[in-house]
Amino acid sequence: MESSGPGAETLPLGHSYPYATWKGGMLQLRPGWQKLQLRQHKVSAEKVAYGAMARNKGISVDVRNMVISHWKNGKSVSCIGQILKFSKSTVFNIVRRFKEENSVGNKQRSGRPRKFSEREERRIVRQVHINPRTRKVKLTLKCKCRFRKSVNPETVRNVLRKHKYHGRVPQKMPYISKANRKARLAFAKMCLKQSTEFWENVIFVDGSKYNIFGSDGKQKVWRTPNTALHIKNLWPTVKYGGGNQLVWGCMAISGVGNLDFIDGAMNKYVYLDILERNLKQSASNLGISRHFKLYQDNDPKPTADICKLWVLYHCPGVIKTPAQSPDINPIEHMWDYLQQKINEHNISNKQELRKHLIEEWAKINGSFCAKLIKSMSN
Repeated sequence: MESSGPGAETLPLGHSYPYATWKGGMLQLRPGWQKLQLRQHKVSAEKVAYGAMARNKGISVDVRNMVISHWKNGKSVSCIGQILKFSKSTVFNIVRRFKEENSVGNKQRSGRPRKFSEREERRIVRQVHINPRTRKVKLTLKCKCRFRKSVNPETVRNVLRKHKYHGRVPQKMPYISKANRKARLAFAKMCLKQSTEFWENVIFVDGSKYNIFGSDGKQKVWRTPNTALHIKNLWPTVKYGGGNQLVWGCMAISGVGNLDFIDGAMNKYVYLDILERNLKQSASNLGISRHFKLYQDNDPKPTADICKLWVLYHCPGVIKTPAQSPDINPIEHMWDYLQQKINEHNISNKQELRKHLIEEWAKINGSFCAKLIKSMSN
């Protein structure tokens, strides 16, 4: 004899279960099984007798089939509840669903079941947090070895997106070795420890470039949506950039030194000529010719052997900056200030640019230079 109905097809007559067996056409508990399990596991009789309550999954399909089997044999809802240690409402709901759907199996869930558990997802996120450069294909292979699950790399990426990790192009930065990092830190600490008197005898030198037309940097305008092509919101350009002028200058705490114009390409010989013509003269005009210290960057031209040799014989002192050091020369702020003043003029050619550069350079007073240089100790 075999029970009828789709919900009971999984319980053929004579089928053996760890907690019950067929007897007289009915499923009954095995003698002594319930007491044995209670003594070993110390859990409720309801969970032990039938193994029904799988964690977070409700009553198992086998137990639901047992309810239907008792109900088909004419037992009441109350009687079934007493036998199986369930409430009346639980038995009633199982029977009602069997009447409506002719089945007590688990319904098919909407959507695809998740591939990774929460614990596995946390491990994936932790791997990316430790090494953000890990590729998703390599991460997928690690998951296959660790979790014994074969998944698509896109699934791993979806897990990372769920935890707000998105693939982005990293910002670039120059590579700096550990030795240079230590040297940079030591140099920065040295600058902070020096008094104002130390910086009073330093002459800062550097070069810059000024365009006749426009700027090399990004320019922004304030506009409303859909007005990008309005004439007032456009930035006009000319062929070949419109021309520019390279300049070399120096400054100390008492004021600015010479401003020299550079025509053509800059190389070590041009730089050496600029030093010979301007450095000593500027130091004399600034009143520090006997004991000044030269501060310049690590550009290939100043660090050329021919330039270093000249500086060794003609400069009382030199402040050596470490390799790959940031440009903390205060004259950079002077170039920016000079650019702001040049932008106030309507310049159309190179001669006008030179004229206004000389005029604005001469207007820079010593108090502004002193303010910039004193910031080296802050």
